[in-house]
Amino acid sequence: MFNPMVAVDISCEFDIPIILPAALYLSSRLSMPEILGYPLSGGGSGGARDDVLLFPEALQKHLRRDVFSSAWFPIVNDCPSDVDNTSYCPGFSGDNTLKLAAHYLEPSADIFAGVNDFPYFGPGDPCEDCIIQRYKIDRDAYQPLLWSLLPVLCPRKGWVGWMNVKEAQTKATVPWDTPS
Repeated sequence: MFNPMVAVDISCEFDIPIILPAALYLSSRLSMPEILGYPLSGGGSGGARDDVLLFPEALQKHLRRDVFSSAWFPIVNDCPSDVDNTSYCPGFSGDNTLKLAAHYLEPSADIFAGVNDFPYFGPGDPCEDCIIQRYKIDRDAYQPLLWSLLPVLCPRKGWVGWMNVKEAQTKATVPWDTPS
């Protein structure tokens, strides 16, 4: 299985900033023993391990703000397949909304993983159509927004978007045959 700490290590060791935001995001989903147990090049000097440890805090702070105060939440909507109220599906309301909001705040939740990463909903909870509708909202609107913010969440970089990452990559890319 791929360990995203390898990508963080490669990015820092060989000055390849273009992969760092995604690598930090994926590393943020690892357990603390996995993060601390990975032997970064140079013994973790240069702040790579600190970046991996700080990124989840920045991500969670952003997610908390979105869950509690943005247009994405609260997640309240009627069931898309129960338009004539012939079957009982509560859609996303009340406790269901809280359950989904709590899911977004779990460090192990992967916003980019898709509908299979959504929490289990049982009897009396939203139907599959409701969950798919919410996933489509995430896929079409929230995932691109969060992806655009990954560079901003990178500690100690001062990036405000992917353009800064691309500029850093351009500066880091030096032809091998060019004398320094």
